[in-house]
Amino acid sequence: MKFNPTIFDGNETFSDERQNRVRFEIDEQTTGFIGKKLRSEFSEVLNQPIPDRFIALIMQLELDDAVR
Repeated sequence: MKFNPTIFDGNETFSDERQNRVRFEIDEQTTGFIGKKLRSEFSEVLNQPIPDRFIALIMQLELDDAVR
């Protein structure tokens, strides 16, 4: 992973130009790893059923739209 490390402790101020030059570059392997970890962490959440109260709210919104 390539990056330009800069530590900000909150006490220093930098010009806009300086802040714009600070960038983090992440290679494809790292982004793939992050994506894989996020999918594995959130796959359980995605597969959970929608709570009944959310379904009721969605249905109410759809009814309200139909009436307008």
